[in-house]
Amino acid sequence: MSREGQQSAGAPSVGGDLGRPSAATGQEATDPVFAAEQAHLSETYDKLEKIGRDAIAAMEAVARDAAEDKKSMAEELAVNFATWDDILETHADIVAMNNIIEAHDMANSVQAERLRAVEVLLREPYFAKIALQFKEGHPAKELYIGSAGISDENYRRLVVDWRSPVAEVYYNQTMGPTSYVADGRTIHVDLQLRRQFEIEEDRLITYFDSDVAIEDKLLLASLSRGRLAHMQAITATIQREQNAVVRHEDVPVLQVAGIAGSGKTSVLMQRIAYLFYQHRGALDPTQVFLISPNPVFGRYIDRVL
Repeated sequence: MSREGQQSAGAPSVGGDLGRPSAATGQEATDPVFAAEQAHLSETYDKLEKIGRDAIAAMEAVARDAAEDKKSMAEELAVNFATWDDILETHADIVAMNNIIEAHDMANSVQAERLRAVEVLLREPYFAKIALQFKEGHPAKELYIGSAGISDENYRRLVVDWRSPVAEVYYNQTMGPTSYVADGRTIHVDLQLRRQFEIEEDRLITYFDSDVAIEDKLLLASLSRGRLAHMQAITATIQREQNAVVRHEDVPVLQVAGIAGSGKTSVLMQRIAYLFYQHRGALDPTQVFLISPNPVFGRYIDRVL
């Protein structure tokens, strides 16, 4: 924002019931795919909660260690500028103290970043799934895509960030043989499944298998009921063009033209987020300047998007 078995030409398969209040209303008993996905969601949600708890505990431990180190260093540090040797020794002690403090800050930042990702994902752990076959004859690898990326304690990816290179396979509206670019290398894969979800916290509401990556929830609901082939084709074209704008290479000026309601503003916000992710070492949010036609539009950006 993936496909299991064969489908009729262009027609998606739909699981669940859009708008249902709970996943446990009989769908799991009649739809084994729904049951399997709900089980995976529940497992992922439990792991996210554990990662959150572990991150908080680690941050508390870092805070305690930092306080003890600062107290110890303050007691041991003797500032002496009497001679050049004393000055050099004092400077070395201050540098060592700063390095220790910096190490604590870095450890705290890592855990804080994981905690922020968990807070985002607990609202909706992921919104899509893809199955990629990297080598012929090997089983496909399943990847779940969400608003943020996170790995477990064994560095296994629980959720892939939508801005990561491999997520391009989900957005490019192609099934079968395709490719994506990572670290300057083109990686060829076979996309065997594109599945979309509607999820509320740890409850699976519906899933939707399609050749098209549909990012608009209202459109997703409409297509899940209509299943019209020409609507799928139109949607594929729109989504492909929007994705091209979001993931366009970084350039000094990028002008996007479109009629009212074509999604220009939401695409703009997605592109900003994408550029921040791709160039997170160089770009900063304070470097964004939005020219708005009026205060109402500015509030729309701030509160809605």
